[in-house]
Amino acid sequence: MAPLMAAVTAAVGTAAGPRRARRRSVLARRPELVPLGVAGPAWLVVVGAGGAGLHSRQGDGPGGAAAMTAVMVIAMTAPFAVPGVRTAVFTSLWRLARRVAACYTGAFLAAWLAIAAGLALAGTALTWAIPAESAGCLLLVAAALAQADPERRRWLAGCARPARIRLRAALPDAIRGGALDAARCARLCALPMLAMLVLPAGIALMVALTGLSLAERIFEGRRWGAIAAGYLSLPLALDLTPAAGH
Repeated sequence: MAPLMAAVTAAVGTAAGPRRARRRSVLARRPELVPLGVAGPAWLVVVGAGGAGLHSRQGDGPGGAAAMTAVMVIAMTAPFAVPGVRTAVFTSLWRLARRVAACYTGAFLAAWLAIAAGLALAGTALTWAIPAESAGCLLLVAAALAQADPERRRWLAGCARPARIRLRAALPDAIRGGALDAARCARLCALPMLAMLVLPAGIALMVALTGLSLAERIFEGRRWGAIAAGYLSLPLALDLTPAAGH
């Protein structure tokens, strides 16, 4: 009788396993849909606004310009939350997947908006001293030179190892992890972001800066020469030189 009961129990457990797996939400299996789902509409808003000088259009007033800048920051940074949100969800209980993904992504983007606000103040001070086009070109050159910094390899490795989530503190850890991962990301992306805030940003510049930053993550520093060349080519490719600005 005991072997029969054991066999029945094993059969029930085997049958129940797939059913439990099928009940998992899409976000429990694909948590990256949360940050990408935020980035997509943000890019649509940016494309819909169109034209150059997206974050400095005079007709929108200070409030409209600040709102557009926030949308641009979200569009550019949300894709970088993908590794962290996957780690956060996959190391927590699957029934908490939606809340963990939302908490992590929200904290990541909120931290980036705060960082961007600080960078915007720095950009204002910089453009008070020198013309915006000159400042932007200098920042792009600095971003290119920074690719040769050996310390960046360690920073990239840190970005590839997002904060772990404790089972009994999943939501607080997701919030903390999102903010910390954004700070780590800013060490690598601060110069390109500052250049975007300083220059009369257009869609082409946003796409180029986002693409170069993503390429650095994908290749993990192995193509730093090509990425540096990409930053150096932007002023001429997008007519961002001081002469073009005048």
